[in-house]
Amino acid sequence: MKLLRTIFVATLLCIVAGTSSYAQYQRKVLFEEFTAMTCPPCASLKPTVEAFAKTDNVITVTYHQNYPAPGDPYNVLDNAVNRTRHDWYGVSGIPTCFINGVRTSNSMAAFQADAAKYLSQQTPILITVTEDRSSTPIKVTVKVKNDGTQDLSGVNLHTQVLNYYSDLTNYPDVVNNQYKRYTTFDYCIMKAMPTKIGRAHV
Repeated sequence: MKLLRTIFVATLLCIVAGTSSYAQYQRKVLFEEFTAMTCPPCASLKPTVEAFAKTDNVITVTYHQNYPAPGDPYNVLDNAVNRTRHDWYGVSGIPTCFINGVRTSNSMAAFQADAAKYLSQQTPILITVTEDRSSTPIKVTVKVKNDGTQDLSGVNLHTQVLNYYSDLTNYPDVVNNQYKRYTTFDYCIMKAMPTKIGRAHV
């Protein structure tokens, strides 16, 4: 592999109330795409996803599937972690995208409009992820700050390791894959912690 960059992200899911009269932090958007290297429509949507992912305060995660044909290197790497959210949402075809857990249409206009509903809001929750890459293994600290106006009972913290970008153009398994539609990959999930569900109560 080359150009391998890893990032760590954490999101709180199932917070019903995103704002309060005392909210003070910029709300972020979780953008999830279900895709595959072997999927022609996914390849067509890929430039749009890449452009939207550059939007401020948008966290992007891509989950790679083993259909319409097998061989996607990120699905081969870990089918289970890529299938967990797919099956939880009940996704039946790809590409399929979600913004903060709600399905969105596959266009830049839809992505922007659906994200804008949240990006205009403030939140009482601040999540900070810090990394110490000088240690082996890398140490990651996730802090959740609540200004006290949001009840976090029953809320789940999802922590994921993402491969920010990789170019596998010359990687043998990709070169030999007759179904390949693209060979560069962005925001691919590598691992969910503490389990593949990524669920930890705060």
